[in-house]
Amino acid sequence: MHYRLLVRPRRGRPCGSLVLTKELALRRGTGPLHIVEIRDFYTHGRLVANHRAFIGHEITGSGVYEARVTLPIPRQAPPGRYEVVSLLYARWGQGSPTLIARARTRFTVAP
Repeated sequence: MHYRLLVRPRRGRPCGSLVLTKELALRRGTGPLHIVEIRDFYTHGRLVANHRAFIGHEITGSGVYEARVTLPIPRQAPPGRYEVVSLLYARWGQGSPTLIARARTRFTVAP
């Protein structure tokens, strides 16, 4: 499995936006697969926002998955370095969720 996050540009300003690209290469079986993506946003070691998305319906078989998400930078976002940590949890059938991948990237918010 391969999972990677990229953010472009690497520097933004409040009221602007960045583009987060997610790349996932996955081999999966034919049974039902539920995948949850949890993205946490940190600055100065503190969690400042998070997002949860169910993406299993977008992954219909083995192969490469790529998606781009626009990340707006709130007007009140303090300047500094930020880190995005994305966790993918999968659940096959009625089993318990299992962490299958983790990726991270960083960007800067300028004053």
